[in-house]
Amino acid sequence: FWLKLFHAAMCSQGCCGVSFFADLPELPEGSPEPSQTVAALKDEIAQIQTAVGVGELRSVLSVANLRVPRLVLHDGNAKPTDWGAGPWETEVVMTGHADAYAAPMKLLVRFNSEYPCLPPRITFRSIVLHAGARDGVLPEQFYQFLGERHQRFPFRTVLLELLKYLQDPLPALQVDPSMVSQARRALQLTAEESLQRLSVITRYKALRVHPSLFDEVEGWRPDWFHPGFRQALQADTREAWQGLTTEHVPGAVFSCPIFTEEFCDMVMAEVESFSNCGLPARRPNSMNRYGLILNHIGLEGMFDRLQDEVLSKMAAHYWPEIGPFDGHHSFIVRYKEQQDLGLDMHTDDSDVTFNVCLGKEFTGAGLSFCGVMGLSTHRKHTYTLQHKRGSMCFHLGRQRHGADDITSGERFNLIVWNTSRTYRATHHYKAGTTIAGVRREDGPPDPVCLSYTHDRDYGVFKEYPSAAALEHKGRGWCPPSHAEYADFVAEA
Repeated sequence: FWLKLFHAAMCSQGCCGVSFFADLPELPEGSPEPSQTVAALKDEIAQIQTAVGVGELRSVLSVANLRVPRLVLHDGNAKPTDWGAGPWETEVVMTGHADAYAAPMKLLVRFNSEYPCLPPRITFRSIVLHAGARDGVLPEQFYQFLGERHQRFPFRTVLLELLKYLQDPLPALQVDPSMVSQARRALQLTAEESLQRLSVITRYKALRVHPSLFDEVEGWRPDWFHPGFRQALQADTREAWQGLTTEHVPGAVFSCPIFTEEFCDMVMAEVESFSNCGLPARRPNSMNRYGLILNHIGLEGMFDRLQDEVLSKMAAHYWPEIGPFDGHHSFIVRYKEQQDLGLDMHTDDSDVTFNVCLGKEFTGAGLSFCGVMGLSTHRKHTYTLQHKRGSMCFHLGRQRHGADDITSGERFNLIVWNTSRTYRATHHYKAGTTIAGVRREDGPPDPVCLSYTHDRDYGVFKEYPSAAALEHKGRGWCPPSHAEYADFVAEA
């Protein structure tokens, strides 16, 4: 509530935010040539790298060398880039001004050809619970404030202004006077939430069963991976990945072995240790009641590395138009009798999902796939996958799927939702994720593809499985009225 109110206060000033990956602007008159920009940036970064951790840059821990992103947004489409044209980016690791933001935070800083005539754009890659950086993106007012204070925007200057902004964003945001107290309350509450999260991570350090799982310096050990997966990753060619993976739905759903049984045991032991230690834990998502968010117990950095070094490489071979990944939600789900038995049909809040079965012994609990959200075959069954321990399935987040009920035993799954801001700003993504873009269905849904949470005709074909499910009756959205199949009948 307070975040929404804070956002409303900013919107009252006319600018709610800005896309970090907006279309590339035209080069302003008088801007340096791209080659000059690159040379100047490399020099600036080298100077900052020698000064991090001391003086006015004491909160800056590291600055990576300049690089180019794999894809950039241009004319609403994701396009490859190169050194000559830019844009260019670097990753900065820094801490904040108070205990609530004392843990290292990763930022992506992107420079376009007009730099330093215009400032670089900044987004947070790490989880940052701060009312002035909603969803990890700085609002447009931050950049307007920079423009009022500076004529040019050297990298060092922007970093220092960012540190001031995180400490007190209200001068830059120009919050309506009538809402200043609410805005400060929102800042306080998000800081308290951040502090609680960091407290859990800190307190759990002494209780870790397998400290190597948290070792960001050493990272992911080769012996944790299945031998065939290690070979495919080392080769990193389309042919190598095709030789390892099984394609269950053409171009849509794949699986392959990824982890050893020993590694699966390690992760499950760590999850059970945390679950039994008494520290607070948030639900992994709005649908699963049992599980654990790994980013909230100290594993965010390790999964940053898994995303960068493994998952992004795989995904680029199967969906080259999606990327680069710059965020993830990594979590464990558990299915067991008397707890969550299965999961209703849904799509994920991800661009590409990786789903690993860790164990234990169980029967049932297949993963049924249907079509892609927005297509006429959205609710048509395509495949049901039977989980195998140590194996991973991967698919588009927009692929409708659901977990069939477990009939005995207990199942743990490790899931990584990967997101790309670049991809989410494309015409292709927007067209596939809006209600207006949903195509007319070509016939009634297959029963296995029905969702009691989302579908307007669920009760026409199936009985509701529980009293909790029945609460959704009459509240569905799918299909929207313009996409109804012939002779569609909505439930009462």
